[in-house]
Amino acid sequence: MAQNIYDEDDFFAGYKTLARSVKGLDGAGEWPSIRALLPPITGLRVVDLGCGFGWFCRWAREAGAADVLGLDLSEKMLAKAAEATQDAAIRYGRTDLDRLDLLPSVFDLAYSSLALHYLESLDGMMAAVHGALAPGGHFVFSVEHPIYTAPTRPGFVTAEDGRRVWPLDGYLIEGRRVTNSLAPGVVMRRGFDGLAAQVQTVLSLDPYGGALFVFRGRRGDLLKALHWDGQGLCLYAKRLELPRARFVWPQTDRGTITLTTAQVSMLLEGIDWRMPAWTARPEVAV
Repeated sequence: MAQNIYDEDDFFAGYKTLARSVKGLDGAGEWPSIRALLPPITGLRVVDLGCGFGWFCRWAREAGAADVLGLDLSEKMLAKAAEATQDAAIRYGRTDLDRLDLLPSVFDLAYSSLALHYLESLDGMMAAVHGALAPGGHFVFSVEHPIYTAPTRPGFVTAEDGRRVWPLDGYLIEGRRVTNSLAPGVVMRRGFDGLAAQVQTVLSLDPYGGALFVFRGRRGDLLKALHWDGQGLCLYAKRLELPRARFVWPQTDRGTITLTTAQVSMLLEGIDWRMPAWTARPEVAV
């Protein structure tokens, strides 16, 4: 499932204050460039993948689209979009773009703005869009440039010569990336190299030293474990399938905390290791 960060209270509260949320398309820096790529809209059947507040859906109708379908995973986004829309030709629906399922040849234009970089795999989504477009249809989209998630710690820094620079120390790392954007732990993509780089740059430890490094996803239901077995890196993953099931993660503002072997075992099983319930304990010694 794609990461649904927009229903996180902290992220949504921050996102609502962005220029693109307040001013719509005119507040999006990439809009003039992506608008130039769009075909004439009049009479087209349009789908907006990751529609957010519905700004493009409403613009497409004003530009002459016959009907528009806006799809998003975020319930909060869809509620705001529906609240701002008074047009029967615009429909909204909730869907996971990682599991996109559309009828064949029902759209003339597919549009997506800054959503696809959250997906686990583009192949399935691209195939679904291709099948849903009528002959001669268009797919116009934008994605976040990897330069924004390239720094180990995103943000401008001051170089030795006094210049303000955006560091690119992680630019060549492929796979999943995690960055703090409005809320901590926003997941992009990070695999073998990305997790090894996290161990080395953030923890200042050796990923090839034989220790087991465990990472938890933002939603709390996914664990990844990285281990060097003497021949190569091994990457293990576990996802909890029960509704609302989460791995209970240790909390610390700085430094480290120590868990016993039993506590680690419970954590990996999805058990709340902080409050284990003993079946019985003796009351007196004799």
